[in-house]
Parts: sequence; C-alpha cells; structure tokens
Amino acid sequence: MTSYQRALKIILLFGIFVLPTACQTTGRTDRIEARFDGKFCVVTSPAELPPGDYEATLINNTDLKVELWIVYLEDGYTIQDHLAGQSEPGVWYPKPSWIRYDNRLTRTAQDSNGERIETTTWKLDRVGEHNIVCWVPNPQMLWVEAALMIVEAPSD
Repeated sequence: MTSYQRALKIILLFGIFVLPTACQTTGRTDRIEARFDGKFCVVTSPAELPPGDYEATLINNTDLKVELWIVYLEDGYTIQDHLAGQSEPGVWYPKPSWIRYDNRLTRTAQDSNGERIETTTWKLDRVGEHNIVCWVPNPQMLWVEAALMIVEAPSD
C-alpha cells in the first residue's frame, strides 16, 4: 500500500467514525430518526426545537406496517403521563384525551437493502411538549419513545 493510499484510508476512516460522533454531541441537529426492529423503537432527536416544519425518518427492519407519529400533549402533561398508560413498551392502549395529533404535511417511503425507510414532514408549530411514538396498527402496538419540546426562539 502506498503512502497516498494509507493517507486516503485514514481520512476515510476519520470521516466515517470520528466526524459523525462529533456531530452527534453538538446537540445542534434538527434530525428526528427512529429505528424499529419489531421489539424496540429507538429514537434519536434533539430535546428542543423552535416551531417549524421538520422531517422525521423511520427505518423499519421488519415486515410489519409501522408509522412514526409526533403528538402534542396538552399543558400539564408529560411523557411520564403518556408512559403511565402502558404496562410495558409495545403494549397498545387507546389515545388519551389530552393528546393531539400534529400536522403531517408529506410522507414518502422507499425500500433499501431490506429496510423500509419512511420520511415524513411534520408541522410542529404548537409550543410545548410533544412525544415521538412508533405505532403498529395490526396487531396494535405502541412505543412511546421520546419527548420533544417545541420552544419559542429567543427574541433578539
């Protein structure tokens, strides 16, 4: 291997392993992503975002039909209240009266390497707590996975 090939290999490895980790720790991303494997729904999301339109990606590694939803909780309710309705993750229960669906603007789906990838654009314009959930309609299953606060941007 020539020194040029070695240097290129080091640069590529740095870009693959070091840069993504550095970017994840900044907390400045507006990326919302969920991975579903049939037993778990793992969500990566910022804790807070200003009001706006955001893309959320669901990567489904199963044959089940799965949907990613972002829901708004009325004032005074938190993710703990949402989780209290479940005996364990995945167990279905009816939507509480204090949950409102957020506005889903667009949704696209594609299959890639055995994964079903769905990207949805959400209008998140209500300030307050939202929850990110994975829902399987048949058989009905639900994973309440992450809280997301929509906060007003500080005034200048």
